Amino acid sequence: RMNGVVGNAGTIKPDQMQVINPLLILFLLPLFDKIIYPAFAKCNMLVKPLQRMTAGGILTASSFFISGFLELEMMKTYAKIPAVGFSDLHFMNNIPCHVSIQLTNGTGLIHEETINDLENMVLRDLEPGKYSLDMEVSSTCLPAILTKRTAQVEIMAHDKEVTPVFLGVDGGAVFPTVLDVHDDPEKDDGANGRLRVVYDMGNFGKSTNLTLKSPYE
Repeated sequence: RMNGVVGNAGTIKPDQMQVINPLLILFLLPLFDKIIYPAFAKCNMLVKPLQRMTAGGILTASSFFISGFLELEMMKTYAKIPAVGFSDLHFMNNIPCHVSIQLTNGTGLIHEETINDLENMVLRDLEPGKYSLDMEVSSTCLPAILTKRTAQVEIMAHDKEVTPVFLGVDGGAVFPTVLDVHDDPEKDDGANGRLRVVYDMGNFGKSTNLTLKSPYE
């Protein structure tokens, strides 16, 4: 879940963590015996063994609280994977316009949403099966380019998978496309996230340079 990177010091591997505990004991025993305990003794604190045991217990309990808060923060980065019996839909709006979508199936309207321009949205916990997607773009957006502002596409949502849907433009018409390969939200063995790039060759007459950078060279 964590990559073990310690700034410029390098990376700590899981098997190396086993060595840290005895090293800390060898380092901290003389430190406490010669410096920390005598300093507290001058204030008449941590003189008796029971006082030292109590202080150690408080520090141990605090470490569990810190671990709990760290776990809560890490949970925000966990991969959101559909459970058994559910599927997700990932909508990628590549149009510089607000796009209104309606998702229906045999039972009727399932979800209605407006996706902001050039943003993504993930619709979670849907039942696997066949869906119909209707998309629409406002008449005030890209009046010189768009001649057809509504489109429809059939989507097959599979169990435990994230189906990507690309909302783009083909010629002068809005054009939703269901990508062939489903998204993979799982992280790799080093707790690194995966990045998928979907690039539209362009209907707006702009060239784009894509550069991927990382602080870890």
